[in-house]
Amino acid sequence: MLLYFLNVLDNTWPMAVALALIFTVFIGLREFDRGRGYRRMVWLGLLVGFLAALTLTILRRQTGWVVREFYDLGVLWPLTLALIGWVLAYPSPESRLTVSSPITLYLGAIQVALWTAMGLPNLFLYPLDFGVGLDSVFNIEYLAKVTGYSLGIILIVILAFGLASQAQATPKKLLRGFLLASFLVLLALVLLKTAQIMTVRGLLPRSKSLTRLVIFFLERENFFLYAEALIWGSLALIQMILSRLTKPLGGNPALIRKARYELNKRFSLGTLIVITLGAMLWSVTVLKAYHSRGPRIDEPLAATAVNGRIEMDLNVVGDGQLHRRSFVTLNGTVVRFIVIRKSDTAYGVGLDACDICGPTGYYQRGDQVICKLCDVVMNKVTIGFPGGCNPVPLDFKLEPGKLIVDVKNLEREKRRFE
Repeated sequence: MLLYFLNVLDNTWPMAVALALIFTVFIGLREFDRGRGYRRMVWLGLLVGFLAALTLTILRRQTGWVVREFYDLGVLWPLTLALIGWVLAYPSPESRLTVSSPITLYLGAIQVALWTAMGLPNLFLYPLDFGVGLDSVFNIEYLAKVTGYSLGIILIVILAFGLASQAQATPKKLLRGFLLASFLVLLALVLLKTAQIMTVRGLLPRSKSLTRLVIFFLERENFFLYAEALIWGSLALIQMILSRLTKPLGGNPALIRKARYELNKRFSLGTLIVITLGAMLWSVTVLKAYHSRGPRIDEPLAATAVNGRIEMDLNVVGDGQLHRRSFVTLNGTVVRFIVIRKSDTAYGVGLDACDICGPTGYYQRGDQVICKLCDVVMNKVTIGFPGGCNPVPLDFKLEPGKLIVDVKNLEREKRRFE
């Protein structure tokens, strides 16, 4: 239950924040209210993003044709450009663009499509895993997964509608700075994700400084959510304070009641935002730490090589548990690798690192292997196959009673641990 609840929050909150603020800007533009053609452009953006996400889901589920990182790059590159253009245009609800040059509307519609294409695939894919390993959907475990997934979506929807409603109720001069700060945080998040994938895929020159920067933020993955919470939580508190300090005015009792209603509405919206953001932060910190707790992870055992081969006794590594080993290469780099028996005759061997999260490592929970950094869950039968957050496969040989790893293969991969 908690896994899918947290996964929905982690993967969907940027889309929720972005779409809420983009539509806030749209509502403030006269051209958007005036011309139905602009509304169709926005709905077309939503449709394109939805279809792209659905196509990826089908291809990922039915074929091995699509590499998720390349799909993400295909979305992130234009999204980066659209966000930069959007920030430079400095959109706000008081923007007044001419019909002949609706740049903010075009950039906004493009962002709607791209944010949707980025955020929806995981929401489509998660339900397909609910029944994995279960004999029937009519059991408590399946219901718990559906409940966690649904609660995550509900919290995300409340966040999006709350932010949009609060922004629309905020005086325009006050809102401008908060909007700009929020879009800059989203731009920084998109740039980091782009740099992460491009670095892993070798599309950027290898740089220790860039790698350290990417790892620094990956290890503090909630930094951007904290920043957004600070921005919109501060605005909510300001709105709540102002609504209590402002005296309702009007020429007659009816107008005074209307003014009091608007002030109470502003206070309620602020309260909703503070509670929602508090629930989000509590979930991704306290609740996630509780969910991620696992057995104590021992240090890997040192492996020694004889004639360029590391030999492991199958009676030791063949017990179905995850075994972690380390080997010191010629230049002194400590390379870690894992071994796990998947069935009577099959073994999974890989580096204690992956292409996405780097050398953060893995641990075992039941029949699943868990990435220590991003908490991605892998069935142990997939260990030894490339892709996603799976350990980088490592070639090995089986001999009577022994599993053999060639030192040359570890030397070849030592750059991942440097």
